[in-house]
Amino acid sequence: MNKIDSWAYPWTLSVWKKEGLTVTPNMNLVKNIGIGENSTHSFFQKNLKNYLNKKQLKIKIIHPKKININDRADLYVFKNHFKGYKYIWPYRGVDILKKLIKNPILFLKKLNKL
Repeated sequence: MNKIDSWAYPWTLSVWKKEGLTVTPNMNLVKNIGIGENSTHSFFQKNLKNYLNKKQLKIKIIHPKKININDRADLYVFKNHFKGYKYIWPYRGVDILKKLIKNPILFLKKLNKL
């Protein structure tokens, strides 16, 4: 109970420890079928069109000769995919309150599962 249940933390630590980089594509390359009311980690997602990849990649992916770090893209991912500031107090408290107000029954059901 109250344990972190995510592969992301050890993965991120291993990338940092090895001074590695990760790649974030400009389009979704994954089809995520684990979203909904009974899912483990995505409590409040209702709009599945943002999570299900319907596009086929039409070009062959070729590894670049030179690797550049894109700080602007990293900041975009931080703010929009990892919800950046929403996990820093007091922003986290505001986010939790919004979820409670928006759908109190679902919020309490998920809270009860913890």
